[in-house]
Amino acid sequence: MSVGSFFQKCDSRNQLLHSCPLAEERWGAFAAGPVLFVSLYLPVLYWLCKRLCSASATAFWGHIMQPVVVNGSPVAATGRISPSGSESPLVARTGRHKQRYENGVRLLAGCIPYRTVSKVGADGRSEDFVEILLITSQHGKALLFPKGGWEIDETMEEAALREAMEEAGVRGVLGEALGAYDFKSKRKEQEDGNWAQLDCRAYVYPLQVTEEMETWPEQDSRSRHWCPLTEAIAKLRHDWMQQALQKWGAMLGPSTFST
Repeated sequence: MSVGSFFQKCDSRNQLLHSCPLAEERWGAFAAGPVLFVSLYLPVLYWLCKRLCSASATAFWGHIMQPVVVNGSPVAATGRISPSGSESPLVARTGRHKQRYENGVRLLAGCIPYRTVSKVGADGRSEDFVEILLITSQHGKALLFPKGGWEIDETMEEAALREAMEEAGVRGVLGEALGAYDFKSKRKEQEDGNWAQLDCRAYVYPLQVTEEMETWPEQDSRSRHWCPLTEAIAKLRHDWMQQALQKWGAMLGPSTFST
């Protein structure tokens, strides 16, 4: 079709529409329909989609990133850095580029996760006892409580809570710190492949468990074991962990020990 023929047909159509008011009215309504839909309904649809997406995201991340609690008060929780660099609450932190040191001593934070259970004695009376949650070492059988490096972008309490979530898959309420425990940890040097001693200092908190997660970052490399306090002391691999648990048990009193 030539340009002249195209404009001639357009002119004929305009003349036909102007000669018939009804046709002109219907054609105008038909042409205005899409414009009205886009101008009126598209902003409404956009607003609804935005609200729904925002509500879903808020509900999801609100459940995952629950506020951590220290001595009954909420504190800010840091995210977990995924390999892609984005914030992910269910990915364990790796590497030591944010690790805190003090005069060459690596600083760590750890938790003694516990719960109170009721048992009926021989006399028929119910008594409350404390059970301790121990975890295995990564891909090993040694029993520990969760602990790890205290990093520069978090408080000591946040580090302890993060390690409990990453290694043991539990959340809860922190009690007062039990103190600092010095020990030596073996670290494999990458240059020559040999093992070297590293001075460490761990700050330990009791953690009253309020949530035991079904999935957690290190579930494929660790397992969890609840056991009575006295049994936990005997099974712990490291002396300094036994000392921390004995100190906390002494603070609770003998009534919390279960045989």
